[in-house]
Amino acid sequence: MATQKEIYEKLINYVNKQLESNNHNKLYFDQSETIDKSLFEFPVSDLLSIKDEEQFVNECFLKILDRYIDNGNLHLISKLKKKQLSKKDIINILYSSKERKVKHLDLNFDGDKI
Repeated sequence: MATQKEIYEKLINYVNKQLESNNHNKLYFDQSETIDKSLFEFPVSDLLSIKDEEQFVNECFLKILDRYIDNGNLHLISKLKKKQLSKKDIINILYSSKERKVKHLDLNFDGDKI
């Protein structure tokens, strides 16, 4: 019997293969490892543990702002790759945004200094 994580990952793969076969862009989904964590107190340590820069920034937008990254913020990925910004800088930018405050979303810093 497949686990929920396996089913979720198969669904993501299926959707992206269908999109690709019809010449559509791939979609970004929440990581299966973090899908069960609360959006209202998401652990910063889980964000900081993401290795891939693009995945990290996408996940930050999903967990801190509860939305996908927009074209106006794609530069954050390249700045992270070029070491012009750190992961903590990106978390600070999004966390201190008016958008996050209006949505009343929060993070669980649990000892992580940002």
